[in-house]
Amino acid sequence: MTPAEAITIELLNPPERVHVHEPVPLHLVIRCPEEGNPTELRSIRSLKNEIAELDADLFERDMLILPGEVYRCTIVAYFRVTGITREPLISVYTGRDTAGRNIVVPLPPLRVVPSLLNEVQILADSICTYEAATKLDITLVHQGLTQFDNFRLTLGPTDSLRAGISDQRRQIFAPHEQIKFTTVIQASALELELDAQVNGERVGPVRMHLPVPPVRDVQTTPVFRFLEPKKLTQANVQIRTLDEASDAILPTAGIYTVYGGGARYRVEITPAHPHATAVKLRGVSGTVEVTDMPADPGSWVFQMVVLNNGVLTTPVALHFDVLTPEGPQQGELNLSVRPRSSKLWLVAVTAGAAVTVKGAAAVVPAILSPGDLWNNMGAALMKVDSMWDLLQLLSIFVVRGVLWLVDLVSRPFQDG
Repeated sequence: MTPAEAITIELLNPPERVHVHEPVPLHLVIRCPEEGNPTELRSIRSLKNEIAELDADLFERDMLILPGEVYRCTIVAYFRVTGITREPLISVYTGRDTAGRNIVVPLPPLRVVPSLLNEVQILADSICTYEAATKLDITLVHQGLTQFDNFRLTLGPTDSLRAGISDQRRQIFAPHEQIKFTTVIQASALELELDAQVNGERVGPVRMHLPVPPVRDVQTTPVFRFLEPKKLTQANVQIRTLDEASDAILPTAGIYTVYGGGARYRVEITPAHPHATAVKLRGVSGTVEVTDMPADPGSWVFQMVVLNNGVLTTPVALHFDVLTPEGPQQGELNLSVRPRSSKLWLVAVTAGAAVTVKGAAAVVPAILSPGDLWNNMGAALMKVDSMWDLLQLLSIFVVRGVLWLVDLVSRPFQDG
């Protein structure tokens, strides 16, 4: 009996489809027939490393298999390119010296498809905990190069979901795109199933488990319960303009009046608690930005940039946490964001200039002129040739007065 007839190698239950760069377990069954000869299994290797790389740490080298024995082993393959693989990729070297030879392991055609797990990163951030659930922000980031069509994300366990969309759908999920959503779940881990198509071929479903992370910086915070009053903090808050004047902003009924359009302020918070270890002031996305500034011990200072630039006064509430040995305490900084006078005049001029076609035709070139905007606009608007032109000019002041009056009347309702 020749060495080639001494043993047979079978790939047990080979997969039909695998994902590129993901571990693929391949189960080998090596049999030595009862009438065969003892055979020494020397090594195992990949025939084409550019197509598939093997992890054969579990394969026992230099092991003797006797007649009638069966040897089983699982190796892990990592496929490097997508497409259909039709050629054998694995060989086992047996015997020694002149009797040694390579036995090729038969491999059926395999479809290697893009990997959802490798190209889609899933991030979970716990916002807060309730008595029976956790609220999370979940973000899917496409960090690969493949465009996924008919993308689907299913979130579970479904019987543990308390609020939120459990099935996300996108016709196209392209590279560098993100999917963000919020959910409330009563479980220690998320169960996610991803599915999609690439060039009409399905590349899912694939499943993964994601542990629910603890709420950041508040691991020692007692569990929040509905209708339970918050543990508030007492703190001295001082706000000043962040310019040479450094004017102090004094509160009225606990509300600080600030101006939008990029105005900058210095906020200093001094907690009343004698053993406070940190203060974290949180901004409001798109409205108020907050960054840390150097401060003396016992106080915490922040730069506050008010981005909101509307035409009416807007109430904004900023929240801050004071960390103490007894646990975090919450505080609130209430702002009344008022529009800048220049913003209101610009709106009034625009509205007045639009009263007539002549006004619009005169103002647009003034705005597009590379010279001084206000001088050019003033020159354009001061060309009064008729009573209608005079009414047009006066309408600017009327619009400005109406904006002031509407804002003045609306303030008590917004602050109250």
